[in-house]
Amino acid sequence: MPKPALPFLHRYQDGRRVRFYVKLGPGPGRGIRVKGQYRSDEFMENYHTIVRGIPIKAPISKDGKGSLGGLIKQYRNSRDWCEVLSAGTRKSAAASFRRRRPRTVTFPTPRLSERISKKA
Repeated sequence: MPKPALPFLHRYQDGRRVRFYVKLGPGPGRGIRVKGQYRSDEFMENYHTIVRGIPIKAPISKDGKGSLGGLIKQYRNSRDWCEVLSAGTRKSAAASFRRRRPRTVTFPTPRLSERISKKA
């Protein structure tokens, strides 16, 4: 007796390759790809993770590991930064790194009621 079909699972074939995607709702696109051989342990683990809504990849940590800022910090603590580069080069590179740091700018937005009262 065949195993029951998995809900939300769609099979796509391009050429000889067969890929499986989980599509949870209506809308464009194929959905989220399920990695692994069909019905293998890895496949079933990925499938259930996607269906339950658990993120597959761990988020980037707060201390900067895995980000561009963390990589810059690691380079500044290395021997190449401290001993090999001249003081002028370090100064100009530090200024360049500061320019690349993301800046968050928040603009105050008036409430909807304030906008309506100003128009009237």
